[in-house]
Amino acid sequence: MIGYKKCPHVGQDQSPNILVINHNEEGLHYDLTLIGSKDCVVSHRREMNMNQVDHYKGFLSLKDLNRDTSSNEQINQPHAVMGIGFRLHEKVRVYDFFRHSTDSKSTTGHVIASMLGVQQGFCFARPWPDSPIEDWIVFMPAKTITINGVEQGDNFIETINGNGLDDIIPMLPTISLSIKDDIISAQLLNADGTEAHKKDIEIYLETTTGLLQENRLLTDELGRANTKLLFKGKGKVKAGFKFYTGKAEVQV
Repeated sequence: MIGYKKCPHVGQDQSPNILVINHNEEGLHYDLTLIGSKDCVVSHRREMNMNQVDHYKGFLSLKDLNRDTSSNEQINQPHAVMGIGFRLHEKVRVYDFFRHSTDSKSTTGHVIASMLGVQQGFCFARPWPDSPIEDWIVFMPAKTITINGVEQGDNFIETINGNGLDDIIPMLPTISLSIKDDIISAQLLNADGTEAHKKDIEIYLETTTGLLQENRLLTDELGRANTKLLFKGKGKVKAGFKFYTGKAEVQV
């Protein structure tokens, strides 16, 4: 697991928050200190004249991390971001970031957390449903992020809106798309551009031209899938994942 520190929402060079994670094959222990005086992650606490320092400590199993608390649905799609939030006097909440966004990728994490009534804590980016926890990325506004006893250094995310997705999304899987003789072909790719040989991954297609034989494809053992464009005019075919559309497109 790698930790990335986000710039705070307000004009500060560094957030004062502190996150410590210790993980193994069963799950992870977290120790989170949120300090609200310099970061609007806890802005509502200021508005309600509440204590500006909050401390959360607990354990999340892999089963917990792969289930959206609000919908009780599994987080089983690739290209996933899992948010960890808290409610006063309640247990920790896990939310499937893109599932609750209004337009796949446009809503900030702070807004989503507010919609769900949770205090936003930290987020995990998980490339594939079967990715081991060692391949996950954790990110949040923080002064220090320590994982299994190792401080994560200066992996900073410089983003507007403060959700960190502009930098995290390129670290997640994508899709290449091509067309030949009316056959639309898709190939899963890892973040480094290499082919991802992942079987039974759903790819969602949409088009502004013609009609596709299928709009949802399952990949074979090489991470490939194809369908036919039944008739066409001038336009585009786009491919993406369930809650994140438009990862790739091809002109027709």
